[in-house]
Amino acid sequence: MPTLLWLLLGFFVSSALLGQHLTPPEARQLAEAIRQSPPDTHRVTLLLQLARHHVFKPGEVPADLDSARALAHQAAQLSRQLHDSVGLGRSYWLYSQADREQGERERGLRYIDQAIALFTHLYRPEDLGEAYLEKRHYYSIYTTEEDFYERMHLLEQAQVAFSQTHNVRRQAECLQELGDLHHVISAFPQAIAHLKEALRLYESIAFPRVQGVYDLLGSIYNIMGDTREGLRYGLLAVETGEMLQDSSSQMSTIYNRLGLTYYNLSEWEPALLYFRKSLAIIQRNQDQSNLIYLDKNIVNTLLKLNRPDEALAFHEALVRQYPARESPEHLDRLQYLMSFVTIHQVLKQYDAAQRYCDEMLALAQDAAITYHRYIYHIAIRFFLDSRQYERARRYLQLFQQHAELSSEPLYLADAAYYGFKLDSAQGNFRAALDQYQHYKAWQDTVFNENKSKQIAQLQIQYETDKKDQELKLQQQDIRLLTQERDLQASRLQQAALTRNVSFGGLALMLLIVGLLFNRYRLKQRSHRQLQAQQEEIQQKNQSLEQLVGEKEWLLKEIHHRVKNNLQIVMSLLNSQSAYIDNAAALGAIRESQARMQAMALIHQKLYQTENVARIDMPLYIQDLVTYLRDSFDVAYRLHFRLDVVPVELDVAQAVPLGLILNEGITNALKYAFPGETGGTISLVLSQANGQFRLTIADDGVGLPAELEVAHSRSLGMSLMQGLSQQLNGQLQLDNRPGRGLTLLVSFPDENAFQPEPSRQVALPWHHES
Repeated sequence: MPTLLWLLLGFFVSSALLGQHLTPPEARQLAEAIRQSPPDTHRVTLLLQLARHHVFKPGEVPADLDSARALAHQAAQLSRQLHDSVGLGRSYWLYSQADREQGERERGLRYIDQAIALFTHLYRPEDLGEAYLEKRHYYSIYTTEEDFYERMHLLEQAQVAFSQTHNVRRQAECLQELGDLHHVISAFPQAIAHLKEALRLYESIAFPRVQGVYDLLGSIYNIMGDTREGLRYGLLAVETGEMLQDSSSQMSTIYNRLGLTYYNLSEWEPALLYFRKSLAIIQRNQDQSNLIYLDKNIVNTLLKLNRPDEALAFHEALVRQYPARESPEHLDRLQYLMSFVTIHQVLKQYDAAQRYCDEMLALAQDAAITYHRYIYHIAIRFFLDSRQYERARRYLQLFQQHAELSSEPLYLADAAYYGFKLDSAQGNFRAALDQYQHYKAWQDTVFNENKSKQIAQLQIQYETDKKDQELKLQQQDIRLLTQERDLQASRLQQAALTRNVSFGGLALMLLIVGLLFNRYRLKQRSHRQLQAQQEEIQQKNQSLEQLVGEKEWLLKEIHHRVKNNLQIVMSLLNSQSAYIDNAAALGAIRESQARMQAMALIHQKLYQTENVARIDMPLYIQDLVTYLRDSFDVAYRLHFRLDVVPVELDVAQAVPLGLILNEGITNALKYAFPGETGGTISLVLSQANGQFRLTIADDGVGLPAELEVAHSRSLGMSLMQGLSQQLNGQLQLDNRPGRGLTLLVSFPDENAFQPEPSRQVALPWHHES
């Protein structure tokens, strides 16, 4: 377990805010925009944007950072000329980013401090928050304790700045990293509080990429011993990351931590599954540092599954594929050697284990002292198993020395345990008993410390919750007092207003009563005159209403008879067609029937509605299209798309327009889609600038290229041209052979009546793609 905990800490990934990367064409376009822009604040913004691109461009090329500094210098000079303090502060910020990338820490810190001072003076909380986040990069969590806590302080300042501008996402990112840092120092209640607040903020803006927050919460709960919550959050992290198809290094951390959770639960197969998923991402990203830790996790899990041969084959293949990188402390090689010693020891291949162990101990002299604990742990275990007790004694003494220097109870417990094992193997039972008693004592100390930590954490959590509750109650009391004060002031204002209104109202009422009495006398006189005139007008109105009603009834009857007569003619033509074998004659009869139906529909609409002079065009066009669709039996392969302005036209315009519609749609149904081909016919009736525009378009085969549409003398074309002239309009045709035909009729709006705003009309059986 100490090894796996070390691996977990080695896998720690803190969030970092990176600049956006532009593609080469976008960068060139931005440079051209800078050359063409005038010397104003917009140019400053463009210069800084291009500088940021060079800072965060993939790879570490000195020329990129030189370009970034040159652009930031131009932005700073222009900002001074324009007296643009904000642009100057942002230029300092870019200077700091470039210096940090080049390793110029002192100079970079001076620039970012200048930016912070400017943004504070100008009260620019958004820029100030970003500057704090930039400055935090100068303080590593791996160097000194002062740097660690300074980084936390800068994150807290950034979070406060972003809260002033209501930048919810940036607040959540700061809280997430604060939770991560508290996780590192084992301040788990504070870490959980920060992470859950970050999760709440992310959810408030529907931000989906919260797998990192779930992962940290799962890791913390696992360390606290709450494996149920740890597993729940770990699975949530995996589910969220996979749903978002995340393949970044963050996802490898999530898989690794979930694997460690299953490892701690002795669930070896799920642990191995997630370790391998983590390894696949690390190999794809060529991240050898974390790859070495994953190698150790997978090897240990395979050994737990009693598959040492597979562990050896896996480890040897990985070492061949990723040779150890050279370093003064030989860290990669030491990691590989520790796994080789462990695997060959389990396989009882002591000669091979001996070779690797000797090389490991030789390289350990150059390694950092923190690595000695793990190296000596592997060596002592191997020497005990291979019965090399004198060598085990020598390295156990070194192990005990380091343990005593660290004063870490768990470290001292391991030393006592190995002393017990060694004395027992050599027959020193009294000494072994003493070592075992030391081992149990140190174990009790570890248990008590952990228990004390848990109690302290629970106390901190309790105090935190209590303070939060007290703060909420105080805020609630303040709100209630404020509301009560506002209510009392409102009541006083209302009482004063009521008194003033009452006095004013009384005086006004007396004045109004006098005026009303005078007006009453005048009205009584005029009322008698108006009453006589009203009776006369009422009698005339009744007579006119009766005449209008009779006229409308007669008009409806006429339209009904006309429609019936047209139906009779259509029926006669239908009967006649039964005795005709000539296809051309049948087609002519069919077209005549369609034309009569177009007119019959108009007369039917006129006698079925209250308005006997105008036609509702959307309903009329829909009925006409339905009739033609059913007549030609094309509903299964052709779609109609209607977009008709809600307008009512009088009969003089509706009849020719209906015949044009009939001719255009019939032409498309007959010729645009030969055979059983499918397609779409679009009908659009629009109104703009005193003109109506009727468009009938199809995506069929169109007319032959050699056909001159404008000079065609067919009956349908002649009818449409004549009807267009009757509407005082123009007919235009756009033929696209192989792609369809478009017919456009434009005619003037003769005081058309629009009862409501524009809307689209679509047939219920039509589905647009």
